[in-house]
Amino acid sequence: MFLFGGNNYNKTVLNYPNEEKVYLPLYSLNMKTFTWNQIKSRGDTVKPRDEHSAVVDEANSTMIVFGGFEEGERTNDTMVYNLKTNIWTRVKLADNAKRPCARSGHSACISGGLMYVFGGKSDNSVKLNDLWAFNLQSHHWNQVIAVDDELPETRSGHTAVMYDSIMVVFGGIYEVTKELNDVCAYSIHQKRWVSLCEAMGSPVKKNKTFMKDSSPHPRDTGTPVKFDMTTDSQSPVKRLKTANKSSKKALTTRASRRK
Repeated sequence: MFLFGGNNYNKTVLNYPNEEKVYLPLYSLNMKTFTWNQIKSRGDTVKPRDEHSAVVDEANSTMIVFGGFEEGERTNDTMVYNLKTNIWTRVKLADNAKRPCARSGHSACISGGLMYVFGGKSDNSVKLNDLWAFNLQSHHWNQVIAVDDELPETRSGHTAVMYDSIMVVFGGIYEVTKELNDVCAYSIHQKRWVSLCEAMGSPVKKNKTFMKDSSPHPRDTGTPVKFDMTTDSQSPVKRLKTANKSSKKALTTRASRRK
């Protein structure tokens, strides 16, 4: 497991003999021995950074770091760390090249050779709900536009994971006094956002809902999924739909046995 950056700067600066202070923001955790190692890497200069995103591209043995605060200011720079050569490379884009605005508190996931970046806070602390795709081979950015106008609420500090070809987003901060605990998803194939689970009091929109129940365990008490994001019988949404029906049937069977 690799750990990069954060806001405890003094703990990541080391003095080596006959050298100036060296900023070492990268650590590795051996998952067999559970021992930590602070990595002294090479390549382009890595500046202190926090509230960024970092994802590992296993196919190319690289870790991609995007955005966050760099020396106190939000950035939209992208750094690539090669896990085999131990070299950092700062991605250089043409002045007129497409790219996300500088941001922090966003999320990033990888699917199909692309890194998807969602939401966060802009340079003037405005919450975002835009989605961008970074090509891991060509290093080009493109904004991802949904096929309809249904978008999640703006947010930062949320979490996002990729399940097959669907990016699932949970929670985050909507405004200073409002935190979210909703679940929404984006289908890469269908280019469409849907709400999987709306929480009570959440400001998310009320249409195209998968789960109307606010329980933390919707598979036990929620209504069956009614909106298909894809016609693929093997899609995770179809499996989720089937799982909900199976779960409801199982609960009914157990209740009958108790009687």
